[in-house]
Amino acid sequence: MDEADQLRAKVWYSAVKARGNWSDYKLDVEFAREEGEERRCGADRRRAFEEVRRTGSVPTQGAHPKRSFDLVRNVDAHPEFSGTAKYFHSPFWDLLKGRTMTLPEAHAFVSKCLATSNVYRLSNELHFVQRYLPVNGRLLVPAEMPDQLVYAGALDNLIKQTPVDLDLLALIGGLFREAFLVCALEIASVLKGRLNNLLEEFCAQTWLVDTENLHLLAERRILFWQMEKNYDGGGLYGDGPYDDFPPAVVSRPLFPYDDSMRKLVTHEKELSGLLMRVIAESMRQSQMPEE
Repeated sequence: MDEADQLRAKVWYSAVKARGNWSDYKLDVEFAREEGEERRCGADRRRAFEEVRRTGSVPTQGAHPKRSFDLVRNVDAHPEFSGTAKYFHSPFWDLLKGRTMTLPEAHAFVSKCLATSNVYRLSNELHFVQRYLPVNGRLLVPAEMPDQLVYAGALDNLIKQTPVDLDLLALIGGLFREAFLVCALEIASVLKGRLNNLLEEFCAQTWLVDTENLHLLAERRILFWQMEKNYDGGGLYGDGPYDDFPPAVVSRPLFPYDDSMRKLVTHEKELSGLLMRVIAESMRQSQMPEE
């Protein structure tokens, strides 16, 4: 099972458990049954929630050959758990699959998220008005202000007014994908920073249970989805063309490959090792208690 599917199930499970403080047993008895079916208690019950908690198995949605009930829908229909289905059905999980997106697919995804989140992206006409409308003899937006700063200001204002939930993460992640694919890299950089901050804020919520990898997986698959198996150079995710995390590699400064640089390259491992030892010793001494 894909890790994204497991996290999807566990986030939904956490949202349900945070609502009514029901035990897995009580949830199983109440919701893991067909419409109109008698409650199955004791050893006879279906252990649906227990299974989600233990293994991250995806709740059945009516397509299982042995049972036709939709567990997520059953839970959401109860007044005490109304709204929990959004944690399972959010478009965020489509992004977390990490699949390749074409530009038309990214545009369609963003359009869907904009509509779901009740957010409007300015038309060409309104963008012109925003940039060049004079107010009290001065432009509403200073002419010298770069587009990415205008965008960042509007985005920050929007985020302040929006709950930090999976749908917001889906919107910001989708906007990043689209900006990256059209090579609007300054805008993509703004969105990358905001997405990381929002992921950190969302994942820090105390009601989430056993979802420690959510931030890391989201960062890897939403921001760096095109890397796939070439994610680094033989470290955590297998062999690749780089000697480290690719964004770190391509961010390294460039220098002329002259005689001085060739000498440094010849002794790079020795220099790096020596520096690491010096730093380690300095840290060790700083942590020693004073006499």
